[in-house]
Amino acid sequence: MELFINDTPVGINPEKNDTVDTLLWTVEKQLESDLIIASVVIDGKYVARDDPNVLNLLVSDINKIELTIATRIEIGVALLDDAKNFITISSQELKNGSFSKKNEIMQSFAWIIESLDALRSALAFPPADLTILRAAIADALRFLDREISLEEALALAEILEKMPEHFTLLQKKLLNQEEFVRENVIMQLQSTKNILPDLATYFQTGKDLQALAELGTVIDTLEMFARYSASQPADLQAETFAVALKDLSSQLLEAFENKDYILIADLLEYDLAEQIDAILEAHQ
Repeated sequence: MELFINDTPVGINPEKNDTVDTLLWTVEKQLESDLIIASVVIDGKYVARDDPNVLNLLVSDINKIELTIATRIEIGVALLDDAKNFITISSQELKNGSFSKKNEIMQSFAWIIESLDALRSALAFPPADLTILRAAIADALRFLDREISLEEALALAEILEKMPEHFTLLQKKLLNQEEFVRENVIMQLQSTKNILPDLATYFQTGKDLQALAELGTVIDTLEMFARYSASQPADLQAETFAVALKDLSSQLLEAFENKDYILIADLLEYDLAEQIDAILEAHQ
């Protein structure tokens, strides 16, 4: 029997009656704490890690076992790639008026929600926009769980089209691949300020799907400025603003969890707009 871990052959001398479960347990015991077995391929076929029929197979009856080892973060980032693909395909199907595939789209959304929940549970400090993205997908799922018109489908498709870019930002954040350029940070703040009036109106008028899609952008901007500030220790002014924005971000999330959309609208339209104006003026 041949064993490969991350495409590298590994020498192994299993006992005669060793099962796949025994082998996997032996491998896992030697892994660092943040690593897990991400996938198992037996004789060219992907199998579930917890399938009892697989676990009880004798290693001596198998020709080749291929294991992929990764951190929980890396697995989560890979799941987000799948989520982006599902959302892009779903948006296109809705845009084409393919209501016959509505059940498949709903199943995809349910899978995305489960994946985001799994990622959230694996993180000590889950990013706030992960919570917002999950809520947006959950709202889209509830929206689809009824009869919808072609006009409503097209409106949802337009919202979904924007979501993959938010997932990409989340991936970069998880992998610490963000690059902070002062001009880009300021530009992002200005762009966020421009959407605040419309976003406040969405919350005030019950347009939850549109609101949640844009709220993720706002939260990401606030967290991005906090991380930019941390990368500029000499800029005490940026640090002061970052503290104020972090407090606002916490208030927004608390209001979001309490479904206090009127408070969210007020925080966006007045408090946050005022803070961003002050930052933009200070960084002219």
